[in-house]
Amino acid sequence: MSKGAYKPRGDSLAARVIAFFQANPDEELYPSDIAAKWAVNSQNVFNLMKPALNAGFVTRTADEAGQHYYTAGPHLHEAPAAKPAQAPAPQALSATLESAPDRIVVEIHLHFHTAEA
Repeated sequence: MSKGAYKPRGDSLAARVIAFFQANPDEELYPSDIAAKWAVNSQNVFNLMKPALNAGFVTRTADEAGQHYYTAGPHLHEAPAAKPAQAPAPQALSATLESAPDRIVVEIHLHFHTAEA
């Protein structure tokens, strides 16, 4: 895969990790950190991050104990910018709240059948 050709899918793990490093370029994340932060199996982190690693958006390094961790890569600046989650427009939210009922009435009808002996 050539540098810069990879574009992570919107809400993929790679996109989330890239966004994390765009906001925190001096941080490092171990697979266990990534697994805990984004609710994935730490055994899957390498495969899920491999395209971003190959594109140079992240770097994978081993510490003194041989444990690998990820940092911002040399081509992180070429990665698509992280898109913040879209919040509903204030007008749309207030219109929705205004049209909501003040209370909800729930009716429960119970039917009992007795067995005749």
